[in-house]
Amino acid sequence: MTAVAQRKARMERIDLRTSANTKRLIVKASALAGVSISTFMVNSAQERAQQMLAQHEALTLSAQDWDKFVSVIDNPPLPNPRLKTAMKKHLAKAG
Repeated sequence: MTAVAQRKARMERIDLRTSANTKRLIVKASALAGVSISTFMVNSAQERAQQMLAQHEALTLSAQDWDKFVSVIDNPPLPNPRLKTAMKKHLAKAG
């Protein structure tokens, strides 16, 4: 990536306020990491955001629940009257 492209990629801005204690903590940690405060904060926030998204996007099932899930996928139940009605309404709108 060229220097111009890198500058354009960093155009978004996030402003925040924090306590003096938190700022001192971040300044000290960024110095220990050998990076700027901005780089430290962005890297830390990005890492935490990825962790949170991974936790909320993953589905963990017990062996029993997995077996039930696979069984329903392999042998889906027949549509009930409410589902048939909903599908007819959908098809009429989507027409």
